[in-house]
Amino acid sequence: MNAIEMKGLTKYYGKTLGAKNLNLNIPQGSFYGFIGPNGAGKSTTLRMLLNIIFPSRGQAKILGKDIVKDAFDIKHFVGYLPSEINLYQDLKVSEMLAQAISFYQNSRWQDKAIMADWANCIYSLERGQRKKAMHDKVNHIVNTLQLDINKKIGDLSFGNTKKMGITLSMLHSPKILILDEPTGGLDPLMQDKYFELLNEEHKQGCTIFFSSHILNEVEKVCDMVAIIKNGEIIRAEGIEVLKQKSLKQVSLWISSSDINNLLNSFGLTETAEDVNITKAYDDISKLTFKNAGQVNILISKLSNFNVQNLTINEPTLEDIFKHYYM
Repeated sequence: MNAIEMKGLTKYYGKTLGAKNLNLNIPQGSFYGFIGPNGAGKSTTLRMLLNIIFPSRGQAKILGKDIVKDAFDIKHFVGYLPSEINLYQDLKVSEMLAQAISFYQNSRWQDKAIMADWANCIYSLERGQRKKAMHDKVNHIVNTLQLDINKKIGDLSFGNTKKMGITLSMLHSPKILILDEPTGGLDPLMQDKYFELLNEEHKQGCTIFFSSHILNEVEKVCDMVAIIKNGEIIRAEGIEVLKQKSLKQVSLWISSSDINNLLNSFGLTETAEDVNITKAYDDISKLTFKNAGQVNILISKLSNFNVQNLTINEPTLEDIFKHYYM
């Protein structure tokens, strides 16, 4: 069973498209990135999964449970961090956390199929133990993120409000985390601390699905990624597979007189968009071009020429992203 399954999931706001015909399977235990610029449909998709907004058509399931019919059940084993957090301004952080703990502590929800392989499942504990486990988790998170729990929520900065949301999303050690632009408002140090917390959850078997337009953080932590453009998913693959299938930048140093013949062997010309030629030394020039073929084919073609030096650079996730959006 996949952690999340979407089939034809679509949302229109009147005549305005939010997301269209989304088909995506997210395996259990994956660290899955969901990337696209602002307005691409990321938040719309995540809000549909949490039943915050209703799909216009299509369906989705989280651990086999329908996102609309079983929305109450889903909230017990999913943690959600929205991009914008609105909480009770007059409550202290500690009071808000106590309310959240009370909800999970007093819940009688049981689903043996979901609980069976759920590490640190709080619902397998009796009420007193459950409360202690969540208190311990909260202490760990607030100490890691340096969140002052004695402040009123209304007095928190944007960054500290985000830390509050992080704590609420993780205090019940969820089976699945759904995160919408989770690092917005966090300084670089806190971003690193947060990803340490996420990696701890991931090692316990938690599936993490998070949207972002900060591509280096997705590349750093995710094993899979989906790219969304204008409300539609245009690629969904493992990051390493995506890199292997994408254009690589080839730089080589070769005799200037051989450049045209070498380019012809790749079906390129000196005026092609991705071709760059600069003088290196003597009669040697540096030639740079993009190549999508297999490396062994590339090397075989280059063996016909007297190449002085060669570098092959894999594309970054940002390079791939720009390829689809430029």
